Amino acid sequence: MTCLQTFHTVVGADLPWLKEVLACPSCRHGRSHCPHIETHFSQHNGIVSPSEPDRLSFVGEQQKVWESLAKARGTYDLPDDKLVLLPEDADARAQLEWLRTLLRGKGRLRILQLNARQGWAARALAEDGHMVVAADTLDDSHIGLGCAVRLSELSGPEFACVCGGPTALPFGSEVFDCVFGFDALRHIPDMERAFREASRVLRPGGMFLALQEPFRGVLTTQTQRLLDTPLYRLARWWLPGKMSRNADPQIVHLRSQLSATVHDARRRVPFCLAQSEAAGLRTTILPTAVALALPPDLDPLQAAGMDEPSWLDTMARAYGLDVDRLCSLVELAKPTLGYDLLPELLSHWMLVGNIDGILLACKRNQDLPSIPGPLSMDAERSRRLDPLLLACAPDGFLPIYGVYPMQVEEQARYCWIQPQAGLIVPATTSLEITIGCPPKPFCMGGARIEFRLETERLPLALVWVGSGREVTLKLPIPATAIRHASLFVGITTNFGFLPSDFNSAPGCDTRLLAVQLRGIRTGHVPDRDLATVLEQAMVV
Repeated sequence: MTCLQTFHTVVGADLPWLKEVLACPSCRHGRSHCPHIETHFSQHNGIVSPSEPDRLSFVGEQQKVWESLAKARGTYDLPDDKLVLLPEDADARAQLEWLRTLLRGKGRLRILQLNARQGWAARALAEDGHMVVAADTLDDSHIGLGCAVRLSELSGPEFACVCGGPTALPFGSEVFDCVFGFDALRHIPDMERAFREASRVLRPGGMFLALQEPFRGVLTTQTQRLLDTPLYRLARWWLPGKMSRNADPQIVHLRSQLSATVHDARRRVPFCLAQSEAAGLRTTILPTAVALALPPDLDPLQAAGMDEPSWLDTMARAYGLDVDRLCSLVELAKPTLGYDLLPELLSHWMLVGNIDGILLACKRNQDLPSIPGPLSMDAERSRRLDPLLLACAPDGFLPIYGVYPMQVEEQARYCWIQPQAGLIVPATTSLEITIGCPPKPFCMGGARIEFRLETERLPLALVWVGSGREVTLKLPIPATAIRHASLFVGITTNFGFLPSDFNSAPGCDTRLLAVQLRGIRTGHVPDRDLATVLEQAMVV
C-alpha cells in the first residue's frame, strides 16, 4: 500500500471531513500545503495516530499510571451496558447536557474534545449531528481511545478518534468551531501552550470550554493545590516511609507508579484568565452553579437572577454560611445602599475561595456576551467582604481550602481538615483553637501542628498532639498582624491518612484527612448589625 493510499484509508469514506482538519504534526499544514502529510499518520483499530516515535515511550508510562488509577477506583474494565451510560457523575451529566443545549441550533459544527478518554462526551455531541474528533494521548481499550472506538461501535453515531495531546494538536489552523474538555486543564503541565493550541485550531468566533475544572483562589498554596486532587489523594506521594500493612494493595501499587509522570496541578483563576487572553481568547471563568444557569443565548440576567440566584445556595455550602442570613444581606444592600451585592460575592468566591467551575472563551475579536464574571480581578478588594461573610458563618470562620463540612456526632461538633488547610477568622487580639488528633492506627505517633498568619514570617504557634488526644490553644495575635478586618490562618500537620487505606471495600472513603478542628473562638469582636457590616464592606 502506498503512502497516499494509507492516508486515504486513515480518513475513511465514512468521515470525509476528517481529512480537512488533519495537519502535519511538524509544519501544522493540511494536505493542500504539505506534500508529505500522508507519511505522518497511520491507523490501527479505528484510531488515527501521528507517526511520532518519541511519543510511544512517554505514552506508555502515562498509560500505566492511568491504568493503575482506574483499577484503584474500580472503573477500569466497565462492561458494555455500563459504558453506554457514562458519565456516572451527576455534575458531569449536567454540564454535558448544558454543553449540548448551548451548541444546538448552531448548525453542524466541527468539534474537538481534548483528553477525551472513553469518548462519552464526543459520542453525545455526535448524536446531535456534529462532526466530532475525540483526541487523547492514550489508546487504551478500557480508559483511552480504544474504549471510545468501542463506544462508537456500540452506540451508533460515528466520531473520529485521533491520538494527540493538548499541547501539540495534529490539526490545521482555524478548522474547528468548538474545542472543549472535561476535567482536562488540571492534567496539563504546560497551560500556556495548551491555550495557544486551542486558539490556533479554532475559527474566529469559535468557542473554547473547559468543563468540570477545579479553580483555586489566591490564598490557596501551591502545595495544597497539588495535594487536594483525586490522583494524589490516592497516590499519597507526599507521605514518607512505607504504608500500613493494612493498606489497599492497589493503592500501594499506584503510589509506586505515580510521581512526576502525572501532573494534576490546579490553577488559579487569574492565571487561567491571563494565559487564555494572551492566546487570543476572550475569556471568563464561572462557578459551575452560575454557568449552568446560563441559557443557550448566554443572557446574563437569567444567570445572575434578580433577587436570589440559585448559585447563592452553592456558595453558602462552600463557605459553610447561613444561606437565609446571606440572602437577607443581599436584599438589604439594595434599599440601604442602592448596591447590588451579587457581583461582589461572585468575585470573592472566585478569587479568594475555591470553585468547581467552567472556563468559557471565544476566539479573537468576537466578544462573548456580558456574562457575569468577577467584578474585578483585585483580590484585596474582594477581601473587603470577609466581615460580611463572617457575619453569616455560624461556626465563626470561613473555610478556604482543606476544610471539610462540619459534622455532628454524639453532641460533638467538628470538621476534618487536610494536612494543609486555610481559613479566615475575624480580626481579633486573641484566638482560641481546639484541635483533636485521631487515634491509632490512623495516627500512630501523634501530630505536629503549625499555625501561621498570612502576614507573619514566623509561625503563630507550633504544637504536638498525641494520638487520640485533644488540645485547646489560646493564641495572642500580634498587633502588627491586625491590618484588616479579618485574618487568614494556615494550619499544617505532618501526617495524613485516607480511610480507604484501612478499608479496601468498593466505594470506600478517599478523603485526605489529618486532624479534627473542634472549635474556634475569637477575642472581643464588636457586635455590628447587618447594615453596619454592609456599609463598612462597601466603602471603596
